[in-house]
Amino acid sequence: MIDFGVPNFTFDELTKCSRGGAMAARNRALAKAPEKLASGQCLALLLQVLRDHVASPVDVVCALRYAEQIDGLWYGYDVAVQGDAQGSKSYYPKSQHTRFEAADVHCHGHDLDDVWAWLADECGHPFGQVINERRGGAHWLHVSIPGTSLIDGRWIEGECLSYVHGRKPAFRYERDIADVRARWT
Repeated sequence: MIDFGVPNFTFDELTKCSRGGAMAARNRALAKAPEKLASGQCLALLLQVLRDHVASPVDVVCALRYAEQIDGLWYGYDVAVQGDAQGSKSYYPKSQHTRFEAADVHCHGHDLDDVWAWLADECGHPFGQVINERRGGAHWLHVSIPGTSLIDGRWIEGECLSYVHGRKPAFRYERDIADVRARWT
C-alpha cells in the first residue's frame, strides 16, 4: 500500500475514476511511476492543508486522469486532439491531472466561493492553480501544485481563476508567492 504521509488522503482515493474499474486500474498502474508518485505526494499535502483548514471532509471528485502514450499516440481520459491545415491530427495530454498534479474537489458544509477565496488569498501554501468552476448546476474547485502548462509550456504558480464553462475566466490574477515559496522550501 502506498502511503502519501497525510492522514486524510489515500493513494486509492487520488487514483479512483468515475469511468469504472479498468480506468482506475490504469490510473493506479501509471501513478506508481516515480515522477507521478512525487507529484501525487505533493498534491496530497496540498489537499491536506485544505482539509485541515475546512475541518471537514474534502471529497476528491478526480485527481489523476489516465493518459498514456502508445506507439507515439496519446490515449486516455484527458487527451486533446489538435488538427493542422493538412488534416493531420496530433493527440496530447492537456491537463495537470494527467501528471497527478491536480484534483477537483468538494468541501462538505462549506461555500466553495469562500474556500476558493481562502486558498487564493490566505492559504500560505504554494499551489499552481485554484479554479472555482461551474458547469450547469455543478460546482467544484480545481486545485493543482505548481507545474508546467501542458498547453502553452508556461510555469503555473499562484494562478487564481473563477470560471463558468462556456465563458472566459471571470477573474484572474497571479498571487504574489515569493514569501510563500520561501516559507515552504
